[in-house]
Amino acid sequence: MAASRSTPDALTVYRFNTGTAQHYFCGKCGIYTHHRRRSNLNQYGVNVACLKGVSPFDFADVPVIDGINHPSDRARGHEIVGHLRFVRTDAPQGAPAARPSAPG
Repeated sequence: MAASRSTPDALTVYRFNTGTAQHYFCGKCGIYTHHRRRSNLNQYGVNVACLKGVSPFDFADVPVIDGINHPSDRARGHEIVGHLRFVRTDAPQGAPAARPSAPG
């Protein structure tokens, strides 16, 4: 499936809980594209799988927060509960090693 190029007006914004953060989704396919952070309105989080030429597999180590407790709601900030790591396995004998790529 090829990636769609949409205009900003094709995005739908959702505001949860306090209404401060802005979460953007494609109004056509529903994929989460990015968000404006509640804890710092000058920062954005981006779904890298939506970026042409970038793959989630490009990141060797991604810290994961618990996803329940927001950093602004806790005196000590966010808590890292684990890490996602991409570990390349050897390609089958005789087959070229291919780099995983994001759709599109």
